[in-house]
Amino acid sequence: MPSETIGEGIKRKWFHGEKGQMTIFNLEKGAHIPWHKHPNEQITYIMSGKVKIKTIIDGKETIVEVGAGEVIVFPENVPHEFWALEKTVDLDVHVPVRQDWLTKELPDYLKKSK
Repeated sequence: MPSETIGEGIKRKWFHGEKGQMTIFNLEKGAHIPWHKHPNEQITYIMSGKVKIKTIIDGKETIVEVGAGEVIVFPENVPHEFWALEKTVDLDVHVPVRQDWLTKELPDYLKKSK
């Protein structure tokens, strides 16, 4: 899988099937993925490192830290934002496939991270 730089300190490799996709993010310490949402369920598994995440849990804006070996699930259309607290490898699964990624153009929220 080719790796692509999509923001300052953010690289991704991704592939998809018919119904879902997997992405490996390599985040440098301090990397930031801005506040966004999408119509896809997202399952995030932190393989190594640690991130701070702002999201909505039980209707309330919440900040959580997720570290190596931990998982967080974002239902469809739930906003979220990431900050890498240390060098991090993040495996994300999106269902269904992110149609906005198929165009090869970065979504607007990722353009803000450069």
